[in-house]
Amino acid sequence: MDLSVIYNSGYSLIFLHPFISIGIAAALAVLIYLKPKEVLRVLAIFATILIIIYLLNFMWGATKTGFMEKEKMVHKNPPMPD
Repeated sequence: MDLSVIYNSGYSLIFLHPFISIGIAAALAVLIYLKPKEVLRVLAIFATILIIIYLLNFMWGATKTGFMEKEKMVHKNPPMPD
């Protein structure tokens, strides 16, 4: 998963569902106005979780090819003698 894919997904979500996006933005603005410390703490925790998930996904994408090639080599049949 690339950052441009994440960005394009968020961008399309905002413009394909404008009423939902405006509602979420308004609710977030009200919550930030009423309880800024709690909301920022929750947003920081959410951002940390998303970063961890992204890094794990990135590491899995980097190692998946090696696992697949190893699996092919393990199950490869040796040539039959003539």
